[in-house]
Amino acid sequence: MELLKSKEFQPKNYTQKEIMDESLRNYKNAFRIFFTSGTVSCLMFTLLPILTNQNNLPFDAWYPYNWKESPWYEITYGHQIVSTFFLTFTNIGIDCFSAGMMAVVGCQCEILGHTLLNLYEFSRLELDDEREDRNDIFGRYNEQFENLIGHHKNILM
Repeated sequence: MELLKSKEFQPKNYTQKEIMDESLRNYKNAFRIFFTSGTVSCLMFTLLPILTNQNNLPFDAWYPYNWKESPWYEITYGHQIVSTFFLTFTNIGIDCFSAGMMAVVGCQCEILGHTLLNLYEFSRLELDDEREDRNDIFGRYNEQFENLIGHHKNILM
């Protein structure tokens, strides 16, 4: 995580900031959709046996006791509901963490591509306005290119 806070992983201009913001917006929207669909799905499994007025469990399973008698039905029903919510939100958390890491990698690749396309401009901006000698700009250009190679290696790690 410390690597993501380093200077090379930060946006260098407004366009790159917009790239990061768009990536974060897309990730948040995907998370909201995934979280909402998981919650609705769990609620439907919870409410379906109640709404149908049948003495069924949300999931068919074998139990070494007669679960159709009270209080075993309520205990088993509660166990299945709690387990379903726990597993659903665990899976959502793992999937969203993976998606978040992929969003960060994708965003960094886009920033890397933008920097590569505008390498000459970034090289020229880092030099003083008074020293716009062509050799200085191309010397800085080579340094920037080497930094981009390092940035790419760090993205892959």
